[in-house]
Amino acid sequence: MIGVEVGMGEDFTKAHLSGAIALVFGGEAAGLSEPLINVCDSFINIPMKENVASLNVSMAATLICFEKTRQERL
Repeated sequence: MIGVEVGMGEDFTKAHLSGAIALVFGGEAAGLSEPLINVCDSFINIPMKENVASLNVSMAATLICFEKTRQERL
């Protein structure tokens, strides 16, 4: 299970996302809950410009699912 969290883990474009994985997204304001953080095997994030806290969760999911699909086509 891969958690998507601001400031945690590696850049999503550098992470291995192909194959069977579960992606877990937290809410836009609070992020992932502590129980979910504890069960994730690793974390990825979307690098943001300084002073930008996060993207809308649906936009973040779109970017990461697109990257997963792109990697699987290589």
